[in-house]
Amino acid sequence: MKTLSTWHLSLSRRLTSFYFSKINVHGERSTRPTLYIGSHRNGATDGQVYTWAIGNTPSLVSIQILRKWYLGLIFDGIPVVRPQDSERYGIAKNAVRSPIEEAVQQLAAGGSLSILAEGTSEWDYQPTEYKNGMAKIVAQLKAHNIDFAVQAVGVFYTKPDGFRSRVSVIL
Repeated sequence: MKTLSTWHLSLSRRLTSFYFSKINVHGERSTRPTLYIGSHRNGATDGQVYTWAIGNTPSLVSIQILRKWYLGLIFDGIPVVRPQDSERYGIAKNAVRSPIEEAVQQLAAGGSLSILAEGTSEWDYQPTEYKNGMAKIVAQLKAHNIDFAVQAVGVFYTKPDGFRSRVSVIL
């Protein structure tokens, strides 16, 4: 089961508390192995907010982010090679293990996983279309009779594109 390193978790919390003025988390985290599905419209900063709210739960992370050494200091998780990553950087889709298989193993081992279902790191004023990775993960978990919960997570910013925004996280 994969967890975030103490280093990544600590640095993530420090940077998040510096960038945002206040983060309020509303609702309770599931106590079972959980697939957290979050909306994702504020670029890479959403990942930091989810880490703040969910804690020691890895995410599916674009290889685009993990390939840069300085972003690798901040982000950790299960790498995903998206079609746009293959086009931009020439990275083969099979350069990493199947993120679907990794996700299923994570939950089968009793861990949890966070997915930002739009599969983008571009900022936008509204959510974009969800990719089908989460449905594939759920289908495989059900096919293998793995006990898990699905929990939706949403983030709301007072200044979505601004420094020191207040953030509400809804579980």
